[in-house]
Amino acid sequence: MSFADFSGKGLIVNFWATWCAPCVAEMPALDKTQAALGSQGLAVLALSSDRAGKSQVEAFYKRNGIHNLPILLDPRGAAARAFGARGLPTSVLVDRRGQEVARLEGEAEWDHPEWLAKVKELALA
Repeated sequence: MSFADFSGKGLIVNFWATWCAPCVAEMPALDKTQAALGSQGLAVLALSSDRAGKSQVEAFYKRNGIHNLPILLDPRGAAARAFGARGLPTSVLVDRRGQEVARLEGEAEWDHPEWLAKVKELALA
């Protein structure tokens, strides 16, 4: 899978790990954001840096009721480095043209109405 697979979509690219408390705290909100805005052309790409791989993330998703996000892995941090992520969690908003329009280091309430409106404005315009 590559970012080209999401051409024409707005993206939230989120770098996270199961051992990162702020990351864990925001995952349910990212899941709800995908459910709320996916039909409007948004894709939430949560890239796990967990080195234990798919089974660890799969178990985390199951325990935490994450149903709308695909399991995406970045165990060596190549994508995180390419995006210049300095820590976890880091989220990058990319608009439909493939341009970075915003970046957040730290957790967010992605499913809060004000955040959803801002995501729509920046990534889906």
